Amino acid sequence: NGSFVGPFTGPTPTSIKAIDERSGVKLGKGDMNDTLYVMVDPRCPYCHQAYENLKPYMDKGLTVKIIPTVALGNPTQGAPMANAMLKATNRTEMDAIMADPTAHTAPLNDADKTALDTNLAFLFAAFEQAKQNPGVPAAFFVDRKTGKGRLVMGLYEQNVVKEVLGDL
Repeated sequence: NGSFVGPFTGPTPTSIKAIDERSGVKLGKGDMNDTLYVMVDPRCPYCHQAYENLKPYMDKGLTVKIIPTVALGNPTQGAPMANAMLKATNRTEMDAIMADPTAHTAPLNDADKTALDTNLAFLFAAFEQAKQNPGVPAAFFVDRKTGKGRLVMGLYEQNVVKEVLGDL
């Protein structure tokens, strides 16, 4: 069983409360303790692989909140694609965006820019606190074994997905 498998009844960690407030699209009906939060940049091939790896779990009921950011720099290019993710309302839309992000863009207003900037600031702060180099995809969740918020990199690798989510 993975670190995110099984019931959790303890208090919600502060870090999970904080990431739950970030702008993104929630796919599923789980509460914040039962949601896997994944920060992505729509241009990142590793983020696309992580999303593909999570789809079978989402098909089985896993709640995932995709939190877009422009972590790879060049916001003029990336922000309209990330904003399309902010505007997505369901799994079908997210599947289409992740399949071809360059075909899905949305113009930004000031609130959208603030949301993306805040998401990026959260990403950098989380990695600074963890004393790691920042990157995407970055997953956050309540670790069932410790009851603490956890940051994991590498969801683009099947062994990391299984360590977090267990076997299907």
